[in-house]
Amino acid sequence: MVEFCDECGGMMFTSRDNNKKTLKCNSCNATKPLDDDIIKKYQYIIKTDPLKKQTIKE
Repeated sequence: MVEFCDECGGMMFTSRDNNKKTLKCNSCNATKPLDDDIIKKYQYIIKTDPLKKQTIKE
């Protein structure tokens, strides 16, 4: 998944602003806070199945 800028529709990238994690648009330089709700959308859990010796992404 990708976050897009509310102002111009450009792709948002992670950045640091005064030691705070933010999302920043490379097109118009708009920023928005990188809050826990956004972080949870992109996290996944990696489990290893010992019998199949495969990595499973959830």
